[in-house]
Amino acid sequence: MSYPSSTKMSGLIQEYEALMRLDQGLTEQTRGQKFEPLIERTLKAYGLKAKSDNRTHRGQNDIVFQVEETRYILEAKWEKGGIGEGPIALLEKRVRQRLAGTIGVFLSMEGYTSPALENTGVGERLEVLLLEKQHFEAILYGFISPQHLLEQLLDRARFDGKSYVELTDIGDPHFNQIFERWPKGSTEPSFTGKVDHVVELPGLAFLTSIRRNAPCILIGEYEYHIDSSRETLKATTSIPDARFLEAPNGKDILLRCGAIAEISGSDFKFKSPANSQFSRIHLDEDGNIRILYTGENGERILGQTTKLATPTKVLTLPCNNNYDLAVNCSDACFLADGKVATVVNSYKPQNRHLVVFDREGKEEKRLDWRSPLRPRCVVDNDKLICASRHEIGMFDINKHEFSSLVNLSSETPSGRIVDVIADTSQSVFFSTHSGNIDTRMTDIFKLVLE
Repeated sequence: MSYPSSTKMSGLIQEYEALMRLDQGLTEQTRGQKFEPLIERTLKAYGLKAKSDNRTHRGQNDIVFQVEETRYILEAKWEKGGIGEGPIALLEKRVRQRLAGTIGVFLSMEGYTSPALENTGVGERLEVLLLEKQHFEAILYGFISPQHLLEQLLDRARFDGKSYVELTDIGDPHFNQIFERWPKGSTEPSFTGKVDHVVELPGLAFLTSIRRNAPCILIGEYEYHIDSSRETLKATTSIPDARFLEAPNGKDILLRCGAIAEISGSDFKFKSPANSQFSRIHLDEDGNIRILYTGENGERILGQTTKLATPTKVLTLPCNNNYDLAVNCSDACFLADGKVATVVNSYKPQNRHLVVFDREGKEEKRLDWRSPLRPRCVVDNDKLICASRHEIGMFDINKHEFSSLVNLSSETPSGRIVDVIADTSQSVFFSTHSGNIDTRMTDIFKLVLE
């Protein structure tokens, strides 16, 4: 399914954050009354059929909605203290008064009491899923769609008998499984440069980020982390398609779809431009996040968040036929000070330039760039690590000097260079793919810079 546009969701996010602050004289009681219509519009933004239904016992107002052929009844509470067993039991009763196959969803913004979590569904068929603030915010901020979330929760309810599942545990319940290291292949790549082989993996794997001074690798839907001994791979999260980054404050930043979340244990704090499929992200030392992404009309957007707050400033970078960032910003990267370096007119060598934009999105520097290499990451503040299919080089922006670091002949069995990510100012990791579609292999290397 497609996610709603950032324009459609931004108004809902602003409304939700106003409810959080109790703006404009709102009380906790009136907030609850305004919260239900917000939930309804959020579900509709994802293409679901949803409507408010007040034809219930004791004047209770529910939200009924449908995902494919499954009907749901949702009750939301935004009250101080955790919800106990009583309100959940009443929702279960209303569910049983519907046709078989109808599922109840209870959303408590302040969580649940321990007895409610322990006793719901015990000794009888589960009829209600329990959601809380982190689940709703994950939907609102574009971290996960309601369709995907409910699919995952239903799987856990059916197989594990759980009515409540934390967001960090919605995917593969065995995500902490250790994968033994695969043996290194007999084919040694022929490189120039100081290269250290890290691991060989069967199939296709892609580098995503650095975590605990080692690369994270995307295999299928899950990201894996190489441990310091290089002997094992361990999943960083059970959530499919999620990416981890380490923030300067030592906390983890989790990226998924169009959302940025700071995570500590099982606690998520979502702050991001809703549903913006960003291509590049930069973490300042003070905790600010800079993002570069493609807008709804193909324009490139430079956004900033202040300590994981909603973006305070969103800028459109110049984009037209003669002055265009590379497709999906794949050739763009952030410098240490938050500036952006990118190659423009990449398909016209005679007009190709390396352009540096300042933090405000204004062009600061333009250099001729006849090289087929493209910027991939930055080391030592202002040195671009660039790559093509068979070469990795380093370009010093200030000195305008280029040096070749790795040359890989197209005839060697080690294949082509795929990903390059910065480790420290002295080293980078890169990966290569080799073989045909049936015997594809991925090798990961560490390149030590001089």
